[in-house]
Amino acid sequence: MKTVLQLTLAVIIAIGYLVGLVGCGKEMIGEKPVLRVGIIASLSGPGQSWGEATLSCARAMAAYHNERGGILIDGQKVPIEFVIKDDALEPGRAVEAAYLLAEDNLRYVIGPLGDDAIVAAAPVLDAAGILFIHYGFQPEVISSSSLGILGMPIAEQSMPVLFDYLASEKSVQTLAILARDVEEAIYQKGIAQSLAESVGIEVQRFSKFDVSEETLPPNKTREQLAERAALITAASPEALLLVGFPPSEFSSIVIQLRETGFEGIIATQNAQDIDMLQKIGPDANRLYFVGGTLPLDQRSDYYLDLRRRYLEMTGYWSDEVDTKFYALELIFQSVQKVGLAALEQTSEFYQIFDEAEFEDPFFKDERTFTLTGETSFGANRQICIPILISEFSEGEPHAVIISKLPD
Repeated sequence: MKTVLQLTLAVIIAIGYLVGLVGCGKEMIGEKPVLRVGIIASLSGPGQSWGEATLSCARAMAAYHNERGGILIDGQKVPIEFVIKDDALEPGRAVEAAYLLAEDNLRYVIGPLGDDAIVAAAPVLDAAGILFIHYGFQPEVISSSSLGILGMPIAEQSMPVLFDYLASEKSVQTLAILARDVEEAIYQKGIAQSLAESVGIEVQRFSKFDVSEETLPPNKTREQLAERAALITAASPEALLLVGFPPSEFSSIVIQLRETGFEGIIATQNAQDIDMLQKIGPDANRLYFVGGTLPLDQRSDYYLDLRRRYLEMTGYWSDEVDTKFYALELIFQSVQKVGLAALEQTSEFYQIFDEAEFEDPFFKDERTFTLTGETSFGANRQICIPILISEFSEGEPHAVIISKLPD
């Protein structure tokens, strides 16, 4: 962590120097303006499926609009172009990507994903005056002085909904918690314990002597995984919460738990990869996660077109899509409200984010979405979308609860 912080400070100083040199020129294709958007996504490593969903959502939306000449800004069609960086779910690489995008004079970024990456990269993006939509659970990066927008519910918002459902609908009385052995996941483990206990669920400890046995390192060995699974199965909680695990690691843990004989509910506050869960087979039944898909009969023609494009692009559906579509849509509508000047600078967005409602184009019936967070975080810097809890059963996810995102 010390290395990442040192690198962040060095990058901030460098960006200040670079901004003084290059200024903020309008982005052009020949004589035509273009909206350039950076994407920091995990396109390799354990978070690859998350990163691919982020990128594919953006590409599907850009293709739709670019086929029509681009998005309409001040009466002029402006095409969309991406600059893509892979951070492999590593904070140091996220910082490097943020630096490169700032040096390239981008004003809009989607990403990064993951608490460590966001905490490390946010100062760099803020120093460069970049509007960025990120995905993580750390409230500390949400500030009225930042143009960072949280694109998803945080654990403190989603876990009470999950735990209330497990307690009231599934009669869960005992819960064990296994966290990925990284700082942000261990922090979330403590929050999860308090929230579970607040709805009357007893949190069972399964470690023999050392609390580290209730974590699993990212570079786990088969022996470590088998040992943790055996401890959990022996403790026999009615449910297990897995905290901070990306899809590839989550799937391997589920398989090991079932092989060890654990038959209880497995839950997580992270969105998961449906294709990976389907490959697990019947052992993936009784999984609950935050995220999901709303009924298609509620969706607009625009959404259905984007869904078709996404499926043609990837070959499978991700339950993260319904969240990730909002990132680029927020950028589009924000730029349209400011006008062509937004291609050069982002300072006018501070006022917009405190006042504006945005059209929600993904639904058949007319509706809007806003930014929320004034009460929770002291600034409206979170996209207000519903909290969905889904159950995975019979090879498919099923949304079992939809809850309004609290302010």
